[in-house]
Amino acid sequence: MSRTRPLTTVIALATAIVLAPALTGCGGLEGIIEQATGGEVNVSIGSLPDGWPAEVPVIDGEIIGGGTANTDDGTPGWNVTIKVDDEGAFDDIASQLTDAGFEPVDAGELDGGDNLTSGLFKNDTYGVIVAVTGADGNFVANYTVVEGDPTAG
Repeated sequence: MSRTRPLTTVIALATAIVLAPALTGCGGLEGIIEQATGGEVNVSIGSLPDGWPAEVPVIDGEIIGGGTANTDDGTPGWNVTIKVDDEGAFDDIASQLTDAGFEPVDAGELDGGDNLTSGLFKNDTYGVIVAVTGADGNFVANYTVVEGDPTAG
């Protein structure tokens, strides 16, 4: 059975995680995200978020921050942002995911400009949205993971 995932929660969580280093204290950040999403969240700085699915591999690099938030139907969603060497990291991430049994999903074009490479992957349990972005030697990979098929709706 596939479930629909409202993107409001994951987008708010992803945005907040990217901004996390500029904020002090996880408690304040969690409060901001909870207000934006209307749900309970947990934030981690420097590590994968609690409950990160073991079957979802991540690229080696410095973890900037992560978090979990429940979707409207109560199932968890996870997000993590990791510093990477360059935009070519997306190909490495795609290989890791497909080697772990995820298949790429054609979700159409995502207009993110010249400095964004993204993709959607899924297996029988999880959907993974990956975006690699940056410029001038400062690149990050952002993963958003949800249970079920993220394209169902």
